[in-house]
Formats: sequence, C-alpha cells, structure tokens
Amino acid sequence: DPHTWLDPEKVAEEAQIIADKLSKIDSKNKETYQKNVKELVAKAKELTKKYQPIFKAAKQKTFVTQHTAFSYLAKRFGLTQLGIAGISPEQEPSPRQLTEIEEFVKQYKVKTIF
Repeated sequence: DPHTWLDPEKVAEEAQIIADKLSKIDSKNKETYQKNVKELVAKAKELTKKYQPIFKAAKQKTFVTQHTAFSYLAKRFGLTQLGIAGISPEQEPSPRQLTEIEEFVKQYKVKTIF
C-alpha cells in the first residue's frame, strides 16, 4: 500500500528519514531540513492527538472502499477496511468477492462505501 501519507505518524517517520538523508547530501542546509522536519513531526503528532479520540469514539469503525487505500489510516486509528478491488483501483472484483463484500457490509452494518 503506497498511501503512507494517510497516517500522520508514518509521514513523520518518512520525513525524518528524508531530512536526515538531505542533511548528509546537502550539509550546508542541514539546519533548515532539521528545523522543517521538527515542525512537521510536531504537526503530525497534533493530528494524531486530535483524531485519535474522534476515531475511538466512532460507533462505526468498519468501512468499505473501492480499493484498499486506507490501510495505514485504519491501522493507526483502530479501524477496519475492506477494499472492493484490493490495492489496484483498476482491478474488478470477482462474483465471489462481491458476495464476501455483501456479507461484510451486512455483518458490520456498513452504511457508506468510498
């Protein structure tokens, strides 16, 4: 799943790695890279802190998507995702998969499909 930016903490981890690499390659701008990543990490933590209680209090923690683009978000905030077409948005579900999705939607009373 390439959609890592949907998890604020994952974004912070990746940004730190990038800032560290850039700091080595371009040492004269190291201070700027590290200052910027420090701000990004703080904002990511704020987002997690803001949304954690919202998702925790949500009555519906299960959702269906056209493809599995929300894995990192779901894992971070304790949600359950079912993708109709897997990771590829171009992939068509088989009749068997459609039946499984229907059962999943009924079992978890899913009201919205993204």
